[in-house]
Amino acid sequence: MVATEGDRQGRPDRFGSRWLARATVTALAAALLAMPARPAAGAPAATGLLADDVSFKSGDLVLHGTIWAPDGPSRPRPGIALVHGSGPGPRTAYELEAQAFARAGIVTLAYDKRTVGYSMLDRDYGLLARDAVAAVRLLRSHPGVDPNLVGLWGESEGTWVVPLAAAGSPDVAFVILVGASGVTPSRQQAWFLGNWLRRSGVSGSMVTSMSINGMRLAVSAGVFPEADFDAVASLRRLRQPVLALWSGRDYSHPPAEASRILQEAFDSGGNGRYTIRFLPDADPGLHRTTDGYDRLDGLAPGSVDLVSTWVAAVAAGAPPGPSVETAPQQDRESSALTPSRWYESATTQLLVIVITLAAFAGALLAGIVRRVRRQSRAVTWPARLLSPPTSCGSSSWGRPARSLPAGRSPGWRSRRWRPSP
Repeated sequence: MVATEGDRQGRPDRFGSRWLARATVTALAAALLAMPARPAAGAPAATGLLADDVSFKSGDLVLHGTIWAPDGPSRPRPGIALVHGSGPGPRTAYELEAQAFARAGIVTLAYDKRTVGYSMLDRDYGLLARDAVAAVRLLRSHPGVDPNLVGLWGESEGTWVVPLAAAGSPDVAFVILVGASGVTPSRQQAWFLGNWLRRSGVSGSMVTSMSINGMRLAVSAGVFPEADFDAVASLRRLRQPVLALWSGRDYSHPPAEASRILQEAFDSGGNGRYTIRFLPDADPGLHRTTDGYDRLDGLAPGSVDLVSTWVAAVAAGAPPGPSVETAPQQDRESSALTPSRWYESATTQLLVIVITLAAFAGALLAGIVRRVRRQSRAVTWPARLLSPPTSCGSSSWGRPARSLPAGRSPGWRSRRWRPSP
């Protein structure tokens, strides 16, 4: 279910709790930067391909992209629109895939991801799904594309968006999912962050505190957009042929768990036209890798051939029936994030911090005042002892001075009682 604007704004911001949770999300996002970034360029020279820069509307927003097609006799070909994973999404991030699919005979659209209504703290999968459907409509009208054979390809976050778009649009002919999670975004992020922390040498309760409790804090404060998005509801509604692909070394999306969830969703929804495959030498985005974590130049061996062969079967009217490859071993299952208790909420955490800081500041101030007072007493009494007698008005001891008899000088008593020589 896609969260509405009211749902996202329904939690009150008390005592700056959103500030604390945003700081937590920022820290978690910094950890996510360790994930290999998609290259902004690096695709081979586009020889034998045609590139057509295009613009199209999605609601009131104009999006821009590039359509890649084989350079040759124009004939109706299958088409596919690429839907981004999380984060900023320039079209160049998927230029490698777009050119590879085009060389395999699939007209491919890579478009710039929207920046209006999408950020780390604000996103709506419904808007992204609308963009994807608009991209499909554009491809259906493009010369050289078979309007009945235009599908959607989505990676990571795109695997939540694509089923939502395809389930609501008969224009989508097929679906390809790369690194689907099957679980909610917050649960997937906690699983990924736990893997990354363990690989970085963190262990014990620190892993749970950062990956599980950190995500629960962000969710409770309402600053993790689409945290509880239900992917299964859209998967059950799919009627198109589906190709679901994972890396055999996927540390970002739980491959064995996710593939099981997708299979159960398709079966319960009555969709028997699905294929599930795993590529052993691929990173989560199906690029070449040595250990699953690094990213080398080029796409994983066999990935393009697998996609093009499957799309050709769909185009021929013979999409593969249920075909499921054995999933790789998954070290641990993802964990459902339980709602935060009242004392674990962002508001309570912030209050504890404020009270602790106030108590510390009060104790420090009280200590300074006591020290100043002690120093004041230590200086005052010796100063009084050493100060010379005053001539009148007061004595050096702070008592009023005696008045002198008339006609007497201040030293008259000492002269009167001084012994004679």
